[in-house]
Amino acid sequence: MFDIKIGGLEDHIRAVAREEVAAALAVQEADPWLDSKAAAEYLGLARSTVHDLVCSGALPRHGGRKTKIMLRRSELDAYLDARGRS
Repeated sequence: MFDIKIGGLEDHIRAVAREEVAAALAVQEADPWLDSKAAAEYLGLARSTVHDLVCSGALPRHGGRKTKIMLRRSELDAYLDARGRS
């Protein structure tokens, strides 16, 4: 009887984990992470300009210094919207 309860709990935990992973993947597809090269192409800017924008605070920094610059596409859209979507 005790094993049935544990088995049911394990099944529930697996189901919840699958749902969470599926939700995270959906977010990633809808709002992907872009490295500085892809972000520069998306914005129509030079890669060095994207780095300058991150350093100045115009674009957010994720992680610490000396880490690869990664930006969400939604952050780039917000940056473009703030500047009149050019």
